[in-house]
Amino acid sequence: MDQKNGIYNNSYLSDGRQGAPNTYGNAIRVEPNNLSDVEKGIGTSNGQNGQWGDFNLLSDKFQRIKFIRKVYLILTTQLIFTFGVVSIFVLVEPIKEFTKTQAGFICYLVSYLIFVTFLLITFCSCCNELRKVPYNYFLLGGITLTMTYMLGMISAYHKTEIVFIAIGITLLVSLGVTVFAMQTKYDFTKNCGFFLLFLSLAVIGFGIACLFSIRYIPIMQAVYGGLGALLMSLYLAYDTQLVMGNKKYQLNPEEYINAALQIYLDVCYIFLYILRMMGASK
Repeated sequence: MDQKNGIYNNSYLSDGRQGAPNTYGNAIRVEPNNLSDVEKGIGTSNGQNGQWGDFNLLSDKFQRIKFIRKVYLILTTQLIFTFGVVSIFVLVEPIKEFTKTQAGFICYLVSYLIFVTFLLITFCSCCNELRKVPYNYFLLGGITLTMTYMLGMISAYHKTEIVFIAIGITLLVSLGVTVFAMQTKYDFTKNCGFFLLFLSLAVIGFGIACLFSIRYIPIMQAVYGGLGALLMSLYLAYDTQLVMGNKKYQLNPEEYINAALQIYLDVCYIFLYILRMMGASK
């Protein structure tokens, strides 16, 4: 069970056997033992594993590559739109002033409720029909729009230079974590599940302590932001390996919308925690 959204019970074992209980449908095929390395799509001329790792069949290799391209194309579009709108919120003075009005705050509450509702529909196993084309694109757009407004609203309360520095750090951290998760042999999907759970509980507990702390509030907020950014970076590594495959668990290629949303939310939360850490003294 995912500590953020309760969604990782839909993963598959990378060798084709079904992993944890899932809601995606059919499991990936089990590889017959009598296939050659070329048919399996896992070998190279020197007998080592190829760039994309071990896949069940040659067709599965191309299916995974196509899946990865879809995920990161959607993700790139989301991030360009979100951080572009955030920039408008902090640069355009009338919009910045609107966020501080009662109407702006009401819009924030409405967007938050819509965001939570769409998120539950997207990752809830009882809403399978709404996760199919074209409904999943409407959910994707709704979650992106509402998250974008909330990020813009929060950013408007910080200094412009702090927001842009936070955006830059977020993109660098996200890129670094993504490249590391793609290249490392360490399996986050196998070894980090319980660790992420305990670290999530620790961050939540520390956040509650910050609410009741009167002294050292800036320091505690900065520490809380740092811990949160670290936690979400680990989630980003976890989600990246679920998308890439070749690990103990991997996402079904048909769920490219959910995969893009998972990574998108990781990046957005990293930005929020870094913004909190940098703006703690304000």
